[in-house]
Amino acid sequence: MEPIRKVPRGGVMMRWQWILVAGALALAACERGHSPSVQAPLAPGDTVAAMTARQRTTSALPGSQGALLLSIDDITRGQVMASVMMRDGITIAGRRSIRPGDLMRFDHAGRHWEVRLVALQNALVGDDYAQFEVAVSTRIPPPLVVDDRARIEQLISRIEQRGDLVFIRSSKEHSGAEAAAHLRRKWKAAGAPAMDIGTFIDRIGSRSETDGTEYQVRLLDGRTVSAREFLRGEQAAMDR
Repeated sequence: MEPIRKVPRGGVMMRWQWILVAGALALAACERGHSPSVQAPLAPGDTVAAMTARQRTTSALPGSQGALLLSIDDITRGQVMASVMMRDGITIAGRRSIRPGDLMRFDHAGRHWEVRLVALQNALVGDDYAQFEVAVSTRIPPPLVVDDRARIEQLISRIEQRGDLVFIRSSKEHSGAEAAAHLRRKWKAAGAPAMDIGTFIDRIGSRSETDGTEYQVRLLDGRTVSAREFLRGEQAAMDR
C-alpha cells in the first residue's frame, strides 16, 4: 500500500490564488465592455438559435458573421428598447419598445430573419439581461394582402389601451383613450380616405395640421419620443 502523500500547504494556496486571479480577470473583461452576449451556433438554412445579452449593450446576431447587430437599452418595467442595425449603422429593424413574446421581422442578404424576445431577467448580481430566439430562413415569405382600414383601426385600438403612457399634443397631456379618440375624429374629418398604415401615421398620427407641431409620447421610463417613432413601433408589433 502506497503511503499517503501530503500536499504542501503553499501549493494549495497557490491553486486558490490562481482561481481568484482568473475570476477577477473575467470580471474585469465584462466591466470593460467586451461583448456580453452568449450565443448558440447557427447553421445555414432554416435555423433557430438562442441569444442572451446584457442591458445597454450591442451584440452581433448569431449567424450574421458580425454583419447584423442587436442593440438593447435599459430593461425597465418588463420592457426594453431594441433595434437591429447593420455594421455601418443603417437600421433595418426600427428602434422600439418590446416585451417578452414580441417579434422583430426583417429581410437581409436573401434571408428572412425573426428575432423574438423570450424573457427579461433581473440579475441579483450584475446587469439585467434579455433572452432572445433568432430564427433565419432562406425562404422569404410573400407580402401579405392586408385590409388597410382594419389595420389603421387596430393601431388606434392599441393606442386606446395604453393607459400607462402619456400622449402630448400642443403641449397638453392626454391619456391613451383621449389620443385614440382624437385620431379617429381627425381621420373621419379627412373623409377616412383609403391609405396604408404608414401614410396614416405620417399624415394623421404624427403632427398637428393646425401649427405643424409634432405629437409626442412619454414612455414608461420617462423618455419622450415622437409620435411617429412610437406609432412605427406599434406597427412593427402588429406585424409580428
